[in-house]
Amino acid sequence: IRLPFRVDSDLVEARFADGVLRIAVRRPEADRPRRIEIKAG
Repeated sequence: IRLPFRVDSDLVEARFADGVLRIAVRRPEADRPRRIEIKAG
């Protein structure tokens, strides 16, 4: 599976329960979108 961001293997969790495999991939802090405040003036 291709993801639109780099994957840090330390931030990946996988769980298998009731026949369902769930994989959670957290985005590294450096790749997360940032909110930048813009002031009119």
